[in-house]
Amino acid sequence: MGLTDEKNFNNDYDFAIIGSDEIFNCIGNGNIGFTQQLFGKDVSNYTITYAASCGHTTYDQIRKYHLEEKVKEGLECLKNISVRDKNTYHFVEKILNNDDKIVENLDPVFIYDFRKYMPKIQINETKYIIIYSYDYRLCKENEVKYIKEFASKNGLKTIGLGLYQPWCDKNINVTPFELLEYFKHADYVITDTFHGAVFSIKYNKKFVGISRSSNANKFNDLLSRFGLEERNIKEMDTLKKIIKEDIDYQPINEYIKVETNKSKQYIKTELEKAELLVNRSE
Repeated sequence: MGLTDEKNFNNDYDFAIIGSDEIFNCIGNGNIGFTQQLFGKDVSNYTITYAASCGHTTYDQIRKYHLEEKVKEGLECLKNISVRDKNTYHFVEKILNNDDKIVENLDPVFIYDFRKYMPKIQINETKYIIIYSYDYRLCKENEVKYIKEFASKNGLKTIGLGLYQPWCDKNINVTPFELLEYFKHADYVITDTFHGAVFSIKYNKKFVGISRSSNANKFNDLLSRFGLEERNIKEMDTLKKIIKEDIDYQPINEYIKVETNKSKQYIKTELEKAELLVNRSE
């Protein structure tokens, strides 16, 4: 195949942002595996992360597979490290043995205003619950039973968006921005994904989440940050009560505004530092 040990990529960049989401998730992460580049090695002259997450990878797993030194070597190449959850914060802190350059930021979906990209489409559905999950994951008999009972009792249609849910009343294949438009107009959301909860919070929806072992670290951390731990249902028979409870979104929206300014300032400051470095070298 003509493969050699010689690098065949260009990393002579002035500035790079690695992120966001599970860029540090390198243990048991399907076919992605481990690469030092995702931890910051050989990326650019000035590299930072934004809202990085380890997903379900933990510090103990890194030690178990003898990757601690390689991860440390990568992280030490980063000028600043932005994370999105406590598991990742402690992961980086333990490996570097300090927290001097670790900051916490929200997922960029919270930070950006997508309105100018959202299509002016007519949502023909009324009174609907969004079911947002990976294919066939939110399909346990007990889960489906309680969701269908709630939908039927309240005259709601169950709609799966983007990913196929065979038991839903309807599945709709949507573009990313159409998906946001459907979230914006939904009556309720039921999700077992991190971003399903993010979209629900961003658009101030009544929702419940079901934490899975694969996303528990960042999913539970997200709900905790917004004081919404009770939306993570442990028993499906509590769904009908919890999902209808009102959420006071005023303090949540104010918190998002503060974090938006914090994130913009973080990136602006790091860009300015990178520019100074470039000017000095010229």
